[in-house]
Amino acid sequence: MALEEKIRDRRANARIPVRFAVELEDLSYSYVGHAVDLSPGGMRFEGASLPEAGTDLDLLLRPEGGAPLKLKGRVVHEDGVSVGIAFNVGKPEAFEAALNLYETFVISNPALAIRLKQHPTAIAYTARLYPLPPKDIVLSGPEHWVLSQIKAQGTLVWDLRRALGPEWSRFAHVPFSLIERGVASLQPVRGDELDV
Repeated sequence: MALEEKIRDRRANARIPVRFAVELEDLSYSYVGHAVDLSPGGMRFEGASLPEAGTDLDLLLRPEGGAPLKLKGRVVHEDGVSVGIAFNVGKPEAFEAALNLYETFVISNPALAIRLKQHPTAIAYTARLYPLPPKDIVLSGPEHWVLSQIKAQGTLVWDLRRALGPEWSRFAHVPFSLIERGVASLQPVRGDELDV
């Protein structure tokens, strides 16, 4: 392994936490719930009932204070609590609409904009990940597993790759997700930084 090898965040824009009403429809069912995070390429949806992975959907996003936005998408993963939906942004106007919505949320929250600027887009395999104090958030299965492998004194990204073996290519994005969600860091946590 060359020391300069890195993993790269496959998402051009990090997910941001949001909460607004969403309606989904497939050929047979309607789902009502809310978006809990958003990127220009997709969102995570929570509701009383959830569509299955692989389901194509018509989406109606209803951000508070904004105009409703109609998009098409597909469920790309499910964890029993929420589903990840990739927007079908193949048409320029659909991509522009999704990007404009994302940027509206970022612009309205300066602290979030600063945090996104600090979000890494590449991590060296020789870097260490450190766990941060627990937060009251629901982690996906892969996020939970990777976080459970991170030791208090830090764990090399390379060691996580080795532990996952051939599955690594499917889960290489998880360290970015953990950093973004505030449950892991590339810097060790000092005792005076811990929440009491």
